[in-house]
Order: sequence, then C-alpha cells, then structure tokens
Amino acid sequence: MKISRRQKIFISLFLAWAIACAIYRVVPYFSSMIPLGYDPGVYRWIFTAYLNLTPRFHFSGHVPYWIMHEPLRGILSVGINKLWMSIDMFLTFWVWFFSILGGVLVFLLLKKQNKRAALFAMMIFFTSIIQYHAFELCYFKQILGVDIMLLLLYLRDNKKYRVSLPFLIALLLLHRTTTLYLGATSFLYIILQYITTKKLNTKFIIIWMVSGIVGISLYGPLFSRLIVDFFHPLVSTAWWSGIQGDFFSLKTFRWFTMFLIVPVLYGLSIKIKNKEYDMIFSGLVLGILRTVGGLLNARRIELFLDLFMILMTGYAIIHIISKKKRRLRLLLYIWVFLQMMYYIGYVSENNTPLITVWEFTSITSLKDVIPENWIVVGTDSYNSPRIVWYADRDWITPGLSDINQMTHTERNQRWPANGTTKCEMFQRYKILKRPLYMRESKLFREENIAGGTCFKLIREDNFHKLYQIVLP
Repeated sequence: MKISRRQKIFISLFLAWAIACAIYRVVPYFSSMIPLGYDPGVYRWIFTAYLNLTPRFHFSGHVPYWIMHEPLRGILSVGINKLWMSIDMFLTFWVWFFSILGGVLVFLLLKKQNKRAALFAMMIFFTSIIQYHAFELCYFKQILGVDIMLLLLYLRDNKKYRVSLPFLIALLLLHRTTTLYLGATSFLYIILQYITTKKLNTKFIIIWMVSGIVGISLYGPLFSRLIVDFFHPLVSTAWWSGIQGDFFSLKTFRWFTMFLIVPVLYGLSIKIKNKEYDMIFSGLVLGILRTVGGLLNARRIELFLDLFMILMTGYAIIHIISKKKRRLRLLLYIWVFLQMMYYIGYVSENNTPLITVWEFTSITSLKDVIPENWIVVGTDSYNSPRIVWYADRDWITPGLSDINQMTHTERNQRWPANGTTKCEMFQRYKILKRPLYMRESKLFREENIAGGTCFKLIREDNFHKLYQIVLP
C-alpha cells in the first residue's frame, strides 16, 4: 500500500515523539545520586553471592537457600564479570536498555501484518504507564521476562521452534512467573487451535515438553519451597482478597490503560468473528480472567495483561488502517497523541527516587555505626532491598535472609504486638550468639515497642531510630 507524503510526515513525527518518550525515562539516572527502583539491591547481592563462588561453580550447598532458585543469576554474574562490566552499571543503565527493547520487539512481532500499525503499537508500548512502572521500580526480571516472551512470540509466528528452545529455557531459569503465564497462554492456544482446526502443533508442544523436563530437574530439589508453599495462596486468594504486590489496584490499572480499552474490545471482536484464536488472543483472555478474578499475584500479572492489550490494540489498528478512511486515521493520530501526553504527565511526576537523599544517607551510614559482626533487623519491607545493598552487614528480613526465623504469618502477628511480645519473639535469635540492631524508619510504619525492655535506643535522627536488641 502506497503511503502519501502527508502520512509519512505524521508517522515520522509520532515516531520521533515515541522515541523521545522512551529516552525521557533515562533522565533520572543522570539527575540523581540515588539509584531508582526497589529491587536492584537484592539483585546486586545475588550477583555478588554467585560471583564469590566462581570459578568452582559449587552452587549446591554453598548458595544461601533463599536464592537457590535463581541459577541464571549465577551465569549472568560470571558473564558480566568476564566482560569487565560493573554490576552497578548493569543494574542501572541496562535496565533502561531492556525496557526499550520491548518496544522494538513489539514492532518486529506485528510488522509482517502492517508496518504502520506495528509502529503505532511500538509507540503505545513506549508510552505505557504500566511498562514504565516496571522500569521505575527496576523490576529487572520482569522486564527481561517481557522481552523474552515477545521474542518467543515472534519466533513462534515465524515457526523458529529450535531457535526458540534455548530462549524458553532461559526464561524458565530467569523468571518462573513469566514462564507460567506464557505456558498457560500456550496451553490455551493449543486447546483453541485443536477445537477450531482439529490439529496439534507437535513441534510447539515438544519444545514445551523439553523445557518442562529441564524445569523439573532444576527446581525438583526445591519442590517444598517453590511448589508446596505455592498452593495455599493459590486456592485462598480470589477477587483480590489477600493480594499483595507493588503494581496497581484494578481500578488504577483501568485508569492507566483507559486509552486501550476500546481498541482492545474492537480487536477482540474481530478475532472472535474471524476465529483467529492465536497467542495474542489467548494471552489477552488469560490476563483478563486472571486480573479481574484477582487470583494469586494478580498485580504482577498486570504487566503481561498490559502487554497483550498493546498487541491486541496493534491488531485493531491494522484493521482501522485497512479501511482507508481519513477520519478514522485522524482519530487514530489524536488518540496516540493523548496517550503520549498522559504518559509524559505521569513520568514527570514519578521519575524521582523512591527515597530522599537523607534517608538514603542514613541507610548507607549503617556500616559505619554497626560493628561488622552484628546483624541488622529491618522493620519495613520497603527499605529491605536497600539495607541488603548498602548496609554491608548481615540482615534479618523475611524472604531475603537465611538467618530469618520468622514465617510470613509470624511477621504479620509481630506488627500489631507490643514491645513485650516482640522481645519474646526475638528470643529465638539467641541461638545465633550475635548482637542484633533494629533499624526503624520514621518515614514509614513505626514499630510499636511499648513495654519492650529488650530495645535500647542508641541512635536517632530525623529519618530513623536505631535500637540495640538486648536479649537476656
């Protein structure tokens, strides 16, 4: 289809705007001394832990239990070190690169059907608030998971099954949540294809079977932690009851994706009418059911639902462009422009570090105050990754420490308890025979220590209190 000069100008301008929007998110890296995000502290410690085990690669029995399910981190840490690349640089600059790569992969996935529609879909990806939020919090694994998922969808459409196998295994090693979502999407796709065509894609099924065997052999030893503990929240959470996570409520998600709802519904209606039950259709339907139903990790699934909404929107744009109606194209340009302005407004208000310079300084100074053999006890999960990264001391936080002896349920019981009960709960750590310090942030939930004789205040400033926990 021949593109007019006016259309080329419009497309060029929107493409330039989209690229500018994508680059805009990197500005905070050069304007602040504080690393963005939430997870990089944990990532950095895991990289370092694995790196300290090389070149023997004796992971089993030498890696802390709470990171044994992260084997790809060990491989990456060695690879990054061999390339003489700073882990800090990898966790800051490269998270931006991979967050942009997803938009390029969206374009590649849709360009065979219509290049102009693929460009618009790429623009929408670059201006997605949901995708930006993953970057803003530096959810590196989720961002890489989205990239690999898009690559696998592209390879599936081009029937590159053998090429896709190593990437599918890499996704399995990197991020189980993304793998499970893509696996469920693939299963739904296979079922729908069999119902409509009475045929099975054996090559597609085989690569999933091979990946499943790899997963069983790799994660089998961690069955009780990764599988058994997984079932209770799976069957006890529905309609957002007990849901935790760092993404948005369903209401907020609808606000941030409001420009996509109409084209998504239009694209869905066309696919149903034409019986095109492909991977995009399956991934979207799965995401809607999982998110609206509020099942386990519903908020983390929003990232994948947003991705498939973008892909379905691209499909809808293909049909809008094919109608060759000037008014529809004009509405399309206005719609994309409004999405960009919405994105720019959100980023302008949220592209700042999650903590202040002073809070950051109070955490980094812990290593100068606390003796090397002492242990830091965190009181809020919000700052736990930063304590892991910067305190340079052993720590006790749920899910991030082998020396933590409180379950998630016990931690929830600890919050409303008074100081006397908390001192009794801390008695279990006497077996460590190491002194404990508890850091309480004044900017978040304060710890109730009324009546707790074991807590001795040794330092206080405008941002935190530091207690020595004296266990008789």
